[in-house]
Amino acid sequence: MTDVDNRAVPGTYEKTETGYVRLDEPTLPAPAAVADMAVEDAQAIIDASEASGFPPPPQAVAVIEAAAAAQAATARAAAEAEAEARRLARQSSKPTPSAGETKE
Repeated sequence: MTDVDNRAVPGTYEKTETGYVRLDEPTLPAPAAVADMAVEDAQAIIDASEASGFPPPPQAVAVIEAAAAAQAATARAAAEAEAEARRLARQSSKPTPSAGETKE
């Protein structure tokens, strides 16, 4: 019989008054789907896992990575919008010939 390293198996966690506690029964269902888990909860689960000497569960890592990707996309969109606003401001500050003026 071979020994199984339980730390390699994603565990389940229970929310308590003081935070998340790892349960030592890896056959229990995951506490939340990735879409339902808040970033703060995912970070708390990762912290509890690492404090117990276990690797972080993939569900919690996926939540953190998705939040980071969304934040990067938002920052990229904001930078593009700012650049577009500057471009439009430069265009509107250029004098344009009025209808009665002719070009020389």
